[in-house]
Amino acid sequence: MRVRLTSRHFGMHALAGETIVPGEFSDYATPAEPGNADRDDWVIDEDKLLAALPEGFLPVAVSRVLLGTEDENGGTAISGTKRFRRWAKYFDAYMIWLEES
Repeated sequence: MRVRLTSRHFGMHALAGETIVPGEFSDYATPAEPGNADRDDWVIDEDKLLAALPEGFLPVAVSRVLLGTEDENGGTAISGTKRFRRWAKYFDAYMIWLEES
């Protein structure tokens, strides 16, 4: 699965890195409500994702990185994370995007 790292500044995202992790999107993400695979409501296995990322991929501590998913229709942030930074607007941050293909 492709994972992109972006730098967010004033709501605009610039690519800061990209990598491939083993497996598919479904290996890392499950619908928050079983049977409802809505792209805006995923639960991410944060520990599994972090273990799959190459060493040094994150330029700051994981607690300072936002998490999101994206598909052909766009992307959405993941809220309710435990290890990644909780979603909020109006600040600069790095963001990891999991690509659902």
